[in-house]
Amino acid sequence: VLDIVSKGGVKGIAHITGGGFTDNIPRVFPDGLGALIYPDSWEVPPIFKWIQE
Repeated sequence: VLDIVSKGGVKGIAHITGGGFTDNIPRVFPDGLGALIYPDSWEVPPIFKWIQE
């Protein structure tokens, strides 16, 4: 990750722990900028569905 960051390929990083997307992703954006997250736009790997059960 540090190599990519040093080359300018990463503009923000969020360590997704407690709070998940809804609490952590907004922290990397400056005031007035946000994100739209479409949870149906990717497939959840089966292991996470298993953990959820």
